Amino acid sequence: MNQVEAQPLVELDARLIRVLFEGHEIAESRMALVLREPGKPPVWYFPRADVEMSVLGQTNKITISPTKGAATYFTILRDWHIVENALWSFEAPPPELAAIAGHIAFAGRHFEFESEGHSPDEWDIVLGGPD
Repeated sequence: MNQVEAQPLVELDARLIRVLFEGHEIAESRMALVLREPGKPPVWYFPRADVEMSVLGQTNKITISPTKGAATYFTILRDWHIVENALWSFEAPPPELAAIAGHIAFAGRHFEFESEGHSPDEWDIVLGGPD
C-alpha cells in the first residue's frame, strides 16, 4: 500500500487573538494563520497590519528551513525590555505555504497569548523558533 506523506497545512484562525509583551499588546487579529506541520506544534502567523511593527526591528539573523525557506528575525524593544530574535517571518516561502509570506510569528516563551473563550494552554503554542 502506498502511504501519502502528510503535508503542511495553513488554516485561518478567526478567533480574536491578542499577543502581549510585558503586559503590552503587540498584536491583535482575527486573521491569524495557523501552520500545522507533521511532527511539530502549530505556529500562529499574524498579518503585519495587525502587529505593532514600531516596536520591532529586523535583525541580520537568517535561518533556512527545509520546508519554509529563509526566515528573517525581529528584535522587540518595549519599555526598555529587549528580546533579540524573538519573532520571525518567511518572506518568500514555497508556493504551498505562500499564505504565511510576510506574516509574523512569535516565540511563545517571550509572549503571552489571549483568545476569546480559549486558554493558551489549549493551543500548543510553539516555544521555539521557526523550525
